Amino acid sequence: MYTRIRTALIRAFPVPQAVAMPAAGVDISDHSVKVVSLTWQGMRLGVDRYGSRALPDGVVENGEIKDRGKLVATLRSLKETFQLHFVRASLPEERGYLFSMDVPCVSPEELYGLVQFQLEDHIPITASDAIFDYHIPPHEKAVRAGEHTHIAVVSAFPKATITEYQTLFEEAGLVPVSFEIEAQAVARAVVHKNDVRVVMIVDFGKTRSGITIVEKGAVQFTTTIDVGGDSITRAIHEALPNATDEEVVAIKNERGIVRSAGNEKIAESLMTTVSALKDEMNRHALYWHGHEGAAERAHIAKILMCGGSSNLAGLVPYLGAALKIPVSHANVWENVFSVGAVVPPIVASESLGYAHAIGLALEHLDS
Repeated sequence: MYTRIRTALIRAFPVPQAVAMPAAGVDISDHSVKVVSLTWQGMRLGVDRYGSRALPDGVVENGEIKDRGKLVATLRSLKETFQLHFVRASLPEERGYLFSMDVPCVSPEELYGLVQFQLEDHIPITASDAIFDYHIPPHEKAVRAGEHTHIAVVSAFPKATITEYQTLFEEAGLVPVSFEIEAQAVARAVVHKNDVRVVMIVDFGKTRSGITIVEKGAVQFTTTIDVGGDSITRAIHEALPNATDEEVVAIKNERGIVRSAGNEKIAESLMTTVSALKDEMNRHALYWHGHEGAAERAHIAKILMCGGSSNLAGLVPYLGAALKIPVSHANVWENVFSVGAVVPPIVASESLGYAHAIGLALEHLDS
């Protein structure tokens, strides 16, 4: 359903048995590395292994690897703990490009050449310096049956980025089966595979947040903004200098921006960050609804919140009221199992930070 970026090595030397088999999803962010492995348990998909390792400040900054040695050591630790071998990993959105283009109904070989020929019309690097992949979403095929064109969703990264991450995993003793943009992985996890409506996904992270728009099961737009939960943590520390880290987490998750008795000062201090997030969400919603050609597009049906910082108490109802669009916490198990039939192994609040890794682990089911 979603575009995959595979390494040049894998494209040149296919390993079907590795590509087809389940592989752990590995999500590297600025402050942690998370792992999720999914397996079939009878007739139902289930979680085989999951876990995370914190990264010290400065190891990864805005998706850029600053301390390779420490990151390799962290990946090796996860490999040994969870007996990892094949992995599917996300790549930082800041380093990649994603766009849609009209393509004729031709053979896969011809289509690859057509996309490659037009690549430089859409990205600021030469085709020879890029690795790309494309995909035509199944829902798009169904809608456009009988027509002469399809919509292809294209992902591209500089070759240097792919090589950097490929080498990183290999140094840790891991085999990277595929790479993809973060937004595609999180969309696979939280948007139901049969949902063709327009959905905005907001991944409210620690230092940055991602805003993604999905339509007909495919990522149509994604961006990263410099708004994160760290500023909320700092605001609480400034208001309550003696609060422990555990107390700060409790304040965020239990009191947050709820204007209850005794919480007015805290709530007010957090609104600067929350308002900035709301303004960015509104700006991108207006762009989607109002840019050239938008009259032909459906409006955003709902907004799904994920990421650890989305646990902030009062955030979801505030955003829903302000944006006039239904807002809810994402169900990261949407395409894994029904939470009504299975008790998830990760508590709900913690699971919101695992959306990327879960989506990556699901990737082989889309192949």
